[in-house]
Amino acid sequence: SSSTKINSSLHYRSCSLEKNSKKKSGTKLNLDYAIDEWLDDYDQEDIIDYFKSCETASLEVAQQELSDNDYSLEQLKIMRIKFLSVFGN
Repeated sequence: SSSTKINSSLHYRSCSLEKNSKKKSGTKLNLDYAIDEWLDDYDQEDIIDYFKSCETASLEVAQQELSDNDYSLEQLKIMRIKFLSVFGN
């Protein structure tokens, strides 16, 4: 529903602001708690598997490729951050 999307968007923005303030203070931020509330394990695995095999960093392309599951751009963004933090090193 639209109220769920608005609440999710506000939650994402809140996490983003918190992340920026913690980044400035040098504190490591664990996004798992927020991601777990937003996406179940299957959805997280589905998105991570996509990022492991995709040929572009475009989140719009990811959203099209994963359209069967109707993931929002915010969900894909936060999972991209998780993917890069786990597999980017």
